[in-house]
Amino acid sequence: MDFACPECGDGELLVQCDVHHPADRECVACGSPAKLIGIGTARVESARWYRCTSCGQLHMLRRREFVKTGERSGTEEFGSLGARA
Repeated sequence: MDFACPECGDGELLVQCDVHHPADRECVACGSPAKLIGIGTARVESARWYRCTSCGQLHMLRRREFVKTGERSGTEEFGSLGARA
């Protein structure tokens, strides 16, 4: 999973980039906006991970289905709403 914004460069995390990646999904758990935090690589290259800006629930978008999911390697460190590059 890649956590860096490909458009920004300079090590800016997806979770920090509101210019290229605004919160554009709705949390399945509470209905609040969900922010892109990770982009799949290799086997799951079409997958995207989102974190709710309110309740913090992690979601996954894969094969056009948006569902709640558990934490993955790096999602707590680089995909939390307070993460720093």
